[in-house]
Amino acid sequence: MDLKEVHEQIHTTGISRRHPWELARLEVVYALSATYLHKPEGGGVQVLDIGCGDLFFCSNLAKKVKGAAIIAVDTALDQEELLALNKQYSRDNIRVFQNLEDVTGSLQEAEVIFLLDVLEHIPDDAAFLEKLRLYPFITENTVLVITTPAFQSLFSSHDVFLDHYRRYSSESLSRVLKKSGFRILKNGYFFFSLLPVRLLQTVWEKLRPGAAQRSETDAAAWKGGLLSTRLFQNMLLLDYKISALLGRAGIRIAGLSTYAICKRSAL
Repeated sequence: MDLKEVHEQIHTTGISRRHPWELARLEVVYALSATYLHKPEGGGVQVLDIGCGDLFFCSNLAKKVKGAAIIAVDTALDQEELLALNKQYSRDNIRVFQNLEDVTGSLQEAEVIFLLDVLEHIPDDAAFLEKLRLYPFITENTVLVITTPAFQSLFSSHDVFLDHYRRYSSESLSRVLKKSGFRILKNGYFFFSLLPVRLLQTVWEKLRPGAAQRSETDAAAWKGGLLSTRLFQNMLLLDYKISALLGRAGIRIAGLSTYAICKRSAL
C-alpha cells in the first residue's frame, strides 16, 4: 500500500491489513523479475526499491531471494520511521534511506531496481527518469522493473486521494521511458478482471459527482478476513496466469495495471 493508505488504515482501524491486490501484486512482480533476481552463478543480488513505503515488498522479497542486499528509499518517511524500519529489518539485510542522494555512497551498482506504482506520484516523470538514469549505481546492466496504474480514462477519486498526477497505458509508459534514455525489454498489463470494476466506479463518479469524495481508498478500507483475502488474492493470481499464458500465444489483453522492464540506453 501507499504510505498514505497505511497511515489511514492504522488511524481508522488501529491495525494494518493487506489488501488482496497488494498480496497478488507481490507475486506478479516477483514472477516478472525472478529471472533477474537469481544469478546463475549464485551470490546475492543488489536490489534498490524506490518508493518502498512500509517495506512490505522489500521484506517479502528478502524471504524469496536469499542473500539479496536490499536498499529501500522513500521520501515520505520521516526520521523516526527511518530509525524504526532500519532497526526492524537490519537482520534481513535491508537498509532504508530517505532519498537517492544518500544511497550513492552505499551502493556501487544496483542490479535490479523496482519502481512499483511510483511514477504516477511524480509531477515531471520524464525529468525524474532522466536524472535517475545518471546516478552512478545505474549501469547498462541494471534492470528496472516498473509498475503503474493503467489508463488515464480511469482516473478517479482514488487517484486524487493518493496524489496521482496521471495513469499510463503500456504505450505511454514505454514512450516516456524511451524519451528518458531507457530501452524496453518487456512490457504489458496485469489484472484484467479489475478493469470492469474500476470502469463502473469511474462512470458512477461522473454520473454522481458527490460520490467522488473519498476519505480512504479500497485498500485502506479492506476489512476482509484470512479466507476472503486468500480467495481474492488467488483470483487475481489466476487472472495474471491467464493473461501471461495468452501473452505467450501472442494475445495481449489490457489490465488495471501496466508494467515495463527496461535497461538504461548507452550514455
